Amino acid sequence: MDDDESREMQIVFIAGGGLGILASLFIMVTYGRFRSLDKTNNKLVFYLSVCDFMFSSKCFLTGCLMGYVDQFSSTLQPLDITDPCFLIGAFGYFSAFSTTSWNAMITVRLLRSFHYSAPSKSDHNDVEWPYHVYVWGVVSLSTSILIYLRAFGRSYNGCWIAVDHLWDVFWLLPLSIYILSCTVIMITLHVKIGRSMKQTNARNDILLHVCIWMD
Repeated sequence: MDDDESREMQIVFIAGGGLGILASLFIMVTYGRFRSLDKTNNKLVFYLSVCDFMFSSKCFLTGCLMGYVDQFSSTLQPLDITDPCFLIGAFGYFSAFSTTSWNAMITVRLLRSFHYSAPSKSDHNDVEWPYHVYVWGVVSLSTSILIYLRAFGRSYNGCWIAVDHLWDVFWLLPLSIYILSCTVIMITLHVKIGRSMKQTNARNDILLHVCIWMD
C-alpha cells in the first residue's frame, strides 16, 4: 500500500481502537463503582467488556506500530513464533474470539432467564463457572492449536490467522455458528414474548422478567 493508504489505515486503527478502549473502560468502571450491578447478567457484560478492551488494545497497538512492525500483506504470510506480528496476531485472535464467545453466552443467558417459571433475583445469581469453562476453554484451546501450527502472521487485515483453511475453520466457522445461534435465540424470544403478551395475565410476568434482567 502507498503512504496515503497506510496513513489512513493507521488513523482508522488508532481512532477505532481508542474509542473501543474508552467504551470498555466506561463499562468496567461503572460496574466496579456500583455494587448493585453485581449480578450474573451484569457480570457477563463486564467480562465481555474486558475482552473487548483487549481486542481494542490490539487494534490501537496495530495502528501505533505501523511503520515499525511489518503487519500487512496482500498475501497470507505465516511467521515464526518469535516474530512480533505472530504474537500480536495470537493476542488479537484470543481477544476477538473471547469477545464473540461472551456475546453468545449473554444471548444464551437471556434465553434461560425467560424459561424460569417463577423468576426471582436468586435466579439471576446462579453459578458462572459453566460460562467461564466454555469461553476460556474453547478460546484457549483454539489459540493453542493455531500457535502450535504456526498459523499467525501477516494478512491484508494486519497480524492475524495467515493460513486460508485455518482462517475458515477457526474464525469464520465459529463466528457463523454464533451469529446463526444468536439469531435463532432472539427470534425464539421474540415469538415467546409475542405469544405471552397476547394473554393479559402474562404481561406482568414478562415485565418482571425484563426488570429482573435489568436489575
